[in-house]
Parts: sequence; structure tokens; C-alpha cells
Amino acid sequence: MFADPLEFAALSLAILQVVVWVDAYTLLPVVRGTVLGLILLSVAALFWTRVGHPYATALRPYRVLAVKREYGEAVTIELAADGHDGLQFEPGQFARLRAPT
Repeated sequence: MFADPLEFAALSLAILQVVVWVDAYTLLPVVRGTVLGLILLSVAALFWTRVGHPYATALRPYRVLAVKREYGEAVTIELAADGHDGLQFEPGQFARLRAPT
């Protein structure tokens, strides 16, 4: 999306300044409040996606028990929760994995 967090911050502040403080598009208080609420919701969602969720998942590590080659380029990785209950998966589901380093 954005190559640089500073670029995202500059664009966000520019939009906030034009839409909210200049009153160019939001003369009615209800519209101004709605736009500000949507901006804050977007920032909260971005924060959760980039900071909150990765940190929360890092607190629930897994150990690799087995790696099995499947047909084609598929691989089955058997994991065990390390210090927590883990997640329950149905056959055919998948998970995105991230190594700690």
C-alpha cells in the first residue's frame, strides 16, 4: 500500500486537514463527525493490522512437530501449541505462518 509510514502519515494528515478543519466538504457537524469517525476507525484498523495482531500472535508460539511433503508443491506442517491451548482447525483449512526472525 504505502512504501513508507511517513508517507502514510503525511497523506492522512493532509486529508484530515482538508476534510475536517477547513470545512471544505463538511459544513454540517453530523457529516464532520461521520468523516472523523471513519478516519479514526481506519487508523485503528491499520494499527491493529500492523501492530496489535502481530504482537498478539507473537505471544502464542508453536513448535514444529513434523514436516511432510504432499502432492505437487504442497507441504503439511504439524504444529503443537507451546504454552497455550492453540487454535482448532477443520480439515482443509490453512493458516499463514511467520517465522520469529
